[in-house]
Amino acid sequence: MAIIKRFVSALARLLSVACAGTQFNWQDTEKIKNGMSKSAVIAILGKPYTHTQSGNSATLIWIYTTVLGDAKTASYRFEDDRVVSKIIVGK
Repeated sequence: MAIIKRFVSALARLLSVACAGTQFNWQDTEKIKNGMSKSAVIAILGKPYTHTQSGNSATLIWIYTTVLGDAKTASYRFEDDRVVSKIIVGK
């Protein structure tokens, strides 16, 4: 029984390290459309992994990783608080 507890504990630690990135459902990226507000995008995807801001232009980036190390990135550029373009890498 102690061996099983140690294995489960080790697996939980591995999963928490391997799942770096942003916690969100990858399929939700398909819901994001040009013209949506920044707050609407964040309501769907959650807090971005990182962002940049310059004047009225902003870029928000979400990174999705799996336990196997696969990574996908969704990046949205905003002008005046509205999505104007998106880049999806690793679909």
